[in-house]
Amino acid sequence: MQWIHSDYRKYPVKLKNKGKVEYVAVSKHCAKVIKGLENVDAKVIYNLVDDDFGIDKKRILKLVSNTRISAEKGMDRMLVFAKKLKEKGVRFVWLVCGDNSWNPRYFEEIKSKFKDIEEVYFVGYKRDITVGLEMADYLVQLSDFEGCPLSILEALKMGVPCIVTGWGGANELVKEGENGYILNMQLSDLDKKLDLILNKIPKFEYKPLSSVDDWTDLIGEVKNSKKRKIKGAKVLIIKNYFDIVLREKIKQGVVREVDVERAKQLANAGVGEIIEMSKLG
Repeated sequence: MQWIHSDYRKYPVKLKNKGKVEYVAVSKHCAKVIKGLENVDAKVIYNLVDDDFGIDKKRILKLVSNTRISAEKGMDRMLVFAKKLKEKGVRFVWLVCGDNSWNPRYFEEIKSKFKDIEEVYFVGYKRDITVGLEMADYLVQLSDFEGCPLSILEALKMGVPCIVTGWGGANELVKEGENGYILNMQLSDLDKKLDLILNKIPKFEYKPLSSVDDWTDLIGEVKNSKKRKIKGAKVLIIKNYFDIVLREKIKQGVVREVDVERAKQLANAGVGEIIEMSKLG
């Protein structure tokens, strides 16, 4: 029996079967091709799909990480987490976005540690990870420490709960059971929380903790404070010069208002003369 499983015009092969041979092609097109090449008739039987394929209704846990691939980001914990999921028979897929441009060797070492866990995909740096977040059940960040990671905030904004370690400040962003789960640094509570992670994926409404207004108010306060406190000076320019700060030529005879430090610099350089001390603004 000869199985004709492709368009043999694209391959430099020739059938060598002798005697009585049954030819089976995987499509009418393949049968037509082999008829033209070898003048043989092939019975068409399309490829079969296993009857059990897709019957396993067990849910697939979909995870995403968006992080630099470095030790402090908890790569070893990620490995422990992935192995635990496999040990418990959890069907999952884990998309890991990020790289390590300053230490590519470490990146390769980490990927090699996961070589036997086919559910984990290292896809490198992605400028836009919204596609990955849209399909995710959780964003996972198992770091040693963090500040206020944008990866967490971005996930929460898209309604994706987060699984994090208890680094300082984690509980300011992730509320246990409300918009994610917080594991201890040793992951010793993973067994206890795994059932919750799998069966009680939080649904929540994102509420930002700060806003642009916070910065606007602060900047306004700083400006007002500077107007009150920072002393300035008027400087008579006594010599033409090129100002490297303003990146322009300043002509003799111009009076400039600058801060005291800049006024002293101009005077010491012999291009200006301080004629008045004042408060700027």
